[in-house]
Amino acid sequence: MQQFRRVIKRRALTLMLCALSMLMAFQIMVGSAWAQTNYYVNGATGNDSYDGLSPVFTSGTNGPKATIQAGINVAAANDIVNVAAGTYIEQVVITTSLTLIGAGAVTTIIKAPATLPIASLVTSSIVDINGTGISVDIGGFTVSGPGPSGCGSIGAGIFVRGGAYANIHDNKILDIRDDPFSGCQNGIGIIVGRLFLAPVARRISQTISFPAIKRAASW
Repeated sequence: MQQFRRVIKRRALTLMLCALSMLMAFQIMVGSAWAQTNYYVNGATGNDSYDGLSPVFTSGTNGPKATIQAGINVAAANDIVNVAAGTYIEQVVITTSLTLIGAGAVTTIIKAPATLPIASLVTSSIVDINGTGISVDIGGFTVSGPGPSGCGSIGAGIFVRGGAYANIHDNKILDIRDDPFSGCQNGIGIIVGRLFLAPVARRISQTISFPAIKRAASW
């Protein structure tokens, strides 16, 4: 009888150890799936050759990126890109699920560069969020035109397309128009999908102001 009890105890202990191992493995898997790395961008003090892992330069290559696109390019899924106050003259293309955080719409500006694809192309936007199933949270920016030239120089401030999802909040969208003003009907603040672009994008948007936009957003 005692030997039988010892066998039962050993089996129970084995089962407990197996269950504990499975639980630890599950926790590691979940932790890895939701792990987040913070990257930093600072147009004044950064350098795109830095690793982006520190908000200030420390030594070697440890310091902030200089451009938003460089910060996005090193980010993996679910990472956070923190952008310091400043004016960033660039087109920003996001094809990875991430969070893009500015220091506030008053002080952190993404401005249209000197060249953009023509307005008839889907890539003619200052911020392009594109990719099936990706999820992007963007807040704390002013996205500003105008386009680089006359008729047909800019399509949109922000374009969410290709089945992407975006939470667009606490931003300002300014001057999405040609420069100078023209009779062409282009320049939309935010575009979220279009019927001729499949699959249609999805979005949540809130706390957005639209001063000086040539036409209303197309939802």
